[in-house]
Amino acid sequence: MTGLVVVAAACASSSDSRQGPKAESTEVTVTPATQTAAPASPALPGDGPGQRVDAPAGRVTITLSARAYEEGQVISALIANGLERTVHAQDSKTDCTIAFLQRGHGTEWVDLLACAVMRPPITLAIGPQHGRTVTFDPSSRNFAALPERQPALGPGTYRVKFTFRLSPGPEGEERLAAFSPVFAIH
Repeated sequence: MTGLVVVAAACASSSDSRQGPKAESTEVTVTPATQTAAPASPALPGDGPGQRVDAPAGRVTITLSARAYEEGQVISALIANGLERTVHAQDSKTDCTIAFLQRGHGTEWVDLLACAVMRPPITLAIGPQHGRTVTFDPSSRNFAALPERQPALGPGTYRVKFTFRLSPGPEGEERLAAFSPVFAIH
């Protein structure tokens, strides 16, 4: 595999766990270290590459369906792959999707680990210029085990974190990440 350079470029402010909830948006850009293009990773058998979308070239982005949500409202986001190769992610994250919903606590971001499905995770692919929509339903049984269950997704500051890798395996290793803009639940 050719060497890769990962660059996180902020639309407004940068976004990481040290800066916490003040961040606006972060996109991940993956570019080859040489001029030779890396071959695209194939989608997994039986799994399409997602829905066709117009994704910004060279970036993985997350677009929310709203700027803010009411308490109890379903949160929806489109993860779009503008890279020239397929990305892969496991579906065992928040609400058994391929992304984490994170809650801001002071200067930290906390992943909401809420997936009650009793099976090994499935790896899903998102092809170049394709995307997948993820939804987080506060009334889902997946949120019943959260320590802060009442309400499952109460008022506060949130963002979506998509962790992924550039090959179908090894399972569990998703070192790249993209973040949505920060949003509020009222």
